Amino acid sequence: MAKPKSKAASGEGSFSEFLAWMGISDPAERNELACQVASANLTEHKGIASLASTMIAGLVSGQVPPGVASEARHWAELMLTANLTQKSLEGGGKSAVTVLLESKTELEHSLEAAYTTVVEPLPLIIDGKQ
Repeated sequence: MAKPKSKAASGEGSFSEFLAWMGISDPAERNELACQVASANLTEHKGIASLASTMIAGLVSGQVPPGVASEARHWAELMLTANLTQKSLEGGGKSAVTVLLESKTELEHSLEAAYTTVVEPLPLIIDGKQ
């Protein structure tokens, strides 16, 4: 007897989450996110990395629900696979793994981590007085 699929495995949960997000999210913010995704050059690793950072930022900020980010991940993985296959065919018989490792090294050299940490000082308390 086949095991029934869960809502998550069937995609049903993601779709209902997507519909809920469409109902409560600001259309201008959704359009801005869509423009960022559409403008990412997904034929290059940098574009896929840019899309990933956009989705992560949206996920952390609450602008993108987990189900939508998960769906975007599947499409990004498909684009990465297509890119690796194309580069493998153009690379004179190199395996997709070799192309991936070369691309990863190239990408690592081009990315720069940038972040800001906000620290609020704690009040100084001496002998119970602030």
